Amino acid sequence: MKLFILFLLSFSLLEAKIVHTSHIEDLLSHLNESTWVLFDLDDTLLEGENQLGRAKWYYHETEKLMRRGLSDVDAQKLFYPQWILSQTICPTRTLEPHTALIVAKAQAMTERAIALTARHPPIASLTVEQLQKLNIDLAETALKIPSDFAMETTLYRNGIWFLTDFQQKGKTFARLLDAMEECPKRIVYIDDGRHHLEEMEKALSEKKIEFIGIHYKRAFERPYDAQIAELQYRSLPEILSDAEAALILKTKSA
Repeated sequence: MKLFILFLLSFSLLEAKIVHTSHIEDLLSHLNESTWVLFDLDDTLLEGENQLGRAKWYYHETEKLMRRGLSDVDAQKLFYPQWILSQTICPTRTLEPHTALIVAKAQAMTERAIALTARHPPIASLTVEQLQKLNIDLAETALKIPSDFAMETTLYRNGIWFLTDFQQKGKTFARLLDAMEECPKRIVYIDDGRHHLEEMEKALSEKKIEFIGIHYKRAFERPYDAQIAELQYRSLPEILSDAEAALILKTKSA
């Protein structure tokens, strides 16, 4: 019985390392001056203002290609140019009106604050520009990555690490910590994907670094409408808002 209770206790403590919220300001309660905070980008710090250009649009379209027989990798390679186009011409916004303020507060409260993203290096300059338009600048709290650290296909710019493969976020970051002289006592990582948090927790588990994952669920509260996204795509280069596209679809069905 005692062993069973200890098992439940240890399991509950493990689960407590990942918390769930739809409010980015909840991040602040987990920060202190010995913390490094890691931000995901898409569906965490920014999102497409319209259905076209959202991360959900990208996943929806690549999944359609996979249902036609393409592999995950091939589907992403085929569709990624369209994703870059959408990011170039479609407006973006933060998920909450005060996101930029919370990021700035997090930067002031912690040692380091950087972003990890599965966006590819060719979109790096555009991504920095998008964030700057939203009043988010991670350059001041960026890590100083050792010059001899093997970056491989990744790119680090203005405090944003473009990792290409989202499955490697945890493993790559753990390798970076091995190469650095400075090391955090605590890492807080906020991401809309729980599996990313679990992968990061697993990668850091042997380093005796306190880890807190923030599962940010705000994007899940905004439904994705594939019909609106498709109409917006067909209407390019004209940019239709969701409301304009919805009105056109309603008129056509009347």
